[in-house]
Amino acid sequence: MQIATTQGHLARLYQQYAKTQPRFNRDGSERNNSRHRLLAEAITVSETRLKQRQSDKAQLPERVDVAGLSDYRSFQAIDNEGKNLFDFVTSSVWNARRQLLDWLDDSYAKDSDRVDLLYAIFNCHGWVRSDERWVVVRLEPATGASLCPGTTMPQAHWPRRQNPRR
Repeated sequence: MQIATTQGHLARLYQQYAKTQPRFNRDGSERNNSRHRLLAEAITVSETRLKQRQSDKAQLPERVDVAGLSDYRSFQAIDNEGKNLFDFVTSSVWNARRQLLDWLDDSYAKDSDRVDLLYAIFNCHGWVRSDERWVVVRLEPATGASLCPGTTMPQAHWPRRQNPRR
């Protein structure tokens, strides 16, 4: 990271150096505080810094050997907790979608109407609240025409199901 930063800084200095012209005194010598001279000095400093960092990097080992280490707390073990959580949430969403389609099976004969209504419900605003015994889902009221044109909407209600965890 530091090597790349130094190389980028050095490239900008080279560009600025190429655009500037040296300024001279009346006797023909270059001015001490000219931008051209200051950039040349900054380039020299940056080049030495880059060479030092590259030599420091060359002295580092290729890989870290953990066999000789006594304290393993500095290394975090790779776990599958995030992957398992993502899989759990994905399966829960698909299971809830399948359950909701089954609930709508009695009210809507066509599969396409049920799926359209399901996507319309997913795009509605609302909230979900759960405790030890209940899971409550409340959606903002909407008309059947705005959800699924051409279908009849059953009376709006707020499903309240007992939590299967208890």
